[in-house]
Amino acid sequence: MEFRVLRPLLVSEGGRPPALGGHRQRVVLGVVLAHASEVVSTERLIDEVWGEEPPDTARKSLQVYVSRLRKILGDGVIASHDHPVRRRRP
Repeated sequence: MEFRVLRPLLVSEGGRPPALGGHRQRVVLGVVLAHASEVVSTERLIDEVWGEEPPDTARKSLQVYVSRLRKILGDGVIASHDHPVRRRRP
């Protein structure tokens, strides 16, 4: 799979571009690609997609965008990383 991220975002597989969805979904992919060697937090993605005043539904919408991108791009292109819950020491 080939990604081109310098305006406009282009994705090509076998010479054909998959349908990437709407603007916000493309922003999610662009941020993930720009930070491919890093874990990108949910909060960071929300900030990048909606700015300083995200809607109450931002977290759920983000989950939908990532799920759709996974279906479009295939397994292993976008991975999730669960952060362990850290307990305070008594």
